[in-house]
Amino acid sequence: MARACEFCGKPLNGRALRWCSDRCRKRFCRQEAARARPATAEEPHGDLYEAYLRELVDRDVIHTPEAMSVLRLCEMIESKNTPASAIAALDKHLQESVRALRATSPDESDPVAAIRAAAARKRLEWAQDELSPRRLSRPKIVDDP
Repeated sequence: MARACEFCGKPLNGRALRWCSDRCRKRFCRQEAARARPATAEEPHGDLYEAYLRELVDRDVIHTPEAMSVLRLCEMIESKNTPASAIAALDKHLQESVRALRATSPDESDPVAAIRAAAARKRLEWAQDELSPRRLSRPKIVDDP
């Protein structure tokens, strides 16, 4: 009984057990690996991702690159493919990124931040009023003694 190559079907000679050449062996192994690999479906986002997403939307910084980095770190931490040895480093980086984002965009529910924001709005209104065309066109009255 003559054996045949498992990839191309050519008869095997000598000591070959499954494939006629290295080329057929490699092709067969690649084909089997492709079959064995399941189609990756989108993993649903976990609680960590959802919590930070809500916070970033509430702070209105979701459009910044730093916010995208925070969300990507959350995805990596929650992923099944992330090695356990990497989770601690990812979590540390996530906490640093979130701390930096919170520092640049204070929470509006904080009373001190609300007062500072109101003062900044007033300064902006005052500056815009000072630079308005009607204000600049008024003649300055100078008292000459």
